[in-house]
Amino acid sequence: MEQAIRELLSGRINTLEATHLLDAEIGGITSAKWNPGTGQYKIYNHTRVISLPVRGARRKEAEALQELATLAYWKAQRNGNYQAGEIHLGKSCSSKHHKNGFQAYTQKLLAQYAA
Repeated sequence: MEQAIRELLSGRINTLEATHLLDAEIGGITSAKWNPGTGQYKIYNHTRVISLPVRGARRKEAEALQELATLAYWKAQRNGNYQAGEIHLGKSCSSKHHKNGFQAYTQKLLAQYAA
């Protein structure tokens, strides 16, 4: 497991810090996938796939991983990858079908952790 994910799950760093650290660790995030329907919880770069340890995670850990996937999607876009994967968080929050809810959630996370 990547150092950034271990630090996040232990509570030593917040989700935004983990996103930046993971981006540096793997040489740039290119996309992210969070799809409970298919069981895909992954972050990608151009040569690697990082599986997020969601199965067996406690509720707070799963929430932190969901936030990490959301901010990884945002970071992939900032890195110039406009097809940065898919994040499905619920009926009104998805990077594919419910972009307004997803963008609002992403902005909320950025504001929360930037402070």
